[in-house]
Amino acid sequence: MSEKKAGSVSMLEIIKSLLNYNFLLLILIQILNSFANNMVKTPVNKFGEGLGAGATVLGVIISIYNISVTASRPFSGLGLDKMKKKNWLQICLGLRCVSFLCYAMTGNLPMFVVSRVLHGISFSMVGTSFPAVAGMAIDKRALGTAYAVYLTAPKLISSFGPMASMYIYNTYGAKVAFLCATGLIAVAMVLVALLKLDDRREAKPAAETKAAAPAGKKRGGLAAIGQLICFAAIPASILQLFIGLTHNVIQDYIVLYGEYRMIANIAMFLTLEGLIGLFCRFIGGVASDKMGPDFLVICLVALGLSPFLISFAKSWGIILILAAVCDQIGQSCSYPATLAMAMKSATDAQRGIAISTLYLFVDLSGIIGGFLSGTLRAALGFENMFRVYAIFPFLGVIVYFAVRKKLIARLKGEE
Repeated sequence: MSEKKAGSVSMLEIIKSLLNYNFLLLILIQILNSFANNMVKTPVNKFGEGLGAGATVLGVIISIYNISVTASRPFSGLGLDKMKKKNWLQICLGLRCVSFLCYAMTGNLPMFVVSRVLHGISFSMVGTSFPAVAGMAIDKRALGTAYAVYLTAPKLISSFGPMASMYIYNTYGAKVAFLCATGLIAVAMVLVALLKLDDRREAKPAAETKAAAPAGKKRGGLAAIGQLICFAAIPASILQLFIGLTHNVIQDYIVLYGEYRMIANIAMFLTLEGLIGLFCRFIGGVASDKMGPDFLVICLVALGLSPFLISFAKSWGIILILAAVCDQIGQSCSYPATLAMAMKSATDAQRGIAISTLYLFVDLSGIIGGFLSGTLRAALGFENMFRVYAIFPFLGVIVYFAVRKKLIARLKGEE
């Protein structure tokens, strides 16, 4: 009971924490950034096909894009922690501007590949750095709600990006669509210049510095890895790995499973999830602030039920609706909670690396899951593949209780 009280915060304190200049400006920047990114990613593969990329070549280019995202993930957090934050944010958006301009000037496949690589690197840098800075602007006790607002509010507006993009693409051409997205990022860069960020770092006591020096020499390899990976964020990251594995297999295979089972209107599952997810992200953020990290157990159990229910569905109805609800409780409710946990676990000097570590495990869930799901589906069939994936969230529950005592002590500042 005392643990919950220690981590809880009143709703009035949460609202007061959210109503600050930097956080509100960062939400506006995120709206512009998300809208622009949706304007590019919606027609980008169609644009690639227009340049002559067949199905196989396009698949290879998509893989190259995903590799560039994963490979640059650890360095994006390191850059934020080592440089002045405003300068780093401008570099991130500047690279995104360059990648969008490259699309606008692209007339052949090699240039298209270069644009995709730059887009992937900028996606990693922007996606890691801006949530980290948003978290720095908020009272740690209100981080769950802050991330719920930060992730949900822009999504409501940026969801119109694909429609706007395809209208411009079909009416005026690809170049105009990409240039419009570039213009939105340029406006976002102007807003970043208006942020009031404090880059001062507290000086470490001399005794602490001397004590740390020999330890760094002894553990040279570990210290070097610690520059790219935040070990304090590993528990939250492992939970996100298990969550990502199960959620991704549902997203990747639900339509194919519906065709296999001859379920009419199976695409409604994804539409329903999108609507539920908007509410779940906000609910999950508030609940994690009020209940503490134990709230993640509810998310993991719910997520574990989702693929199990799907494996028994033979038609569109209550089973699939419950599966969609459970999946979103597991994924959307947990997302702001794991972000907050990673940020709270890290020191102020490692918040950027903490976020990049979490997202690195999200990327790994996609890479591992892609190979594993294909193997399981071929060996066991659709139904048993889903049932195997139901195990991962419950493994997450076991991991959570194994580290719970130490994790809560860290979140309360006792470690």
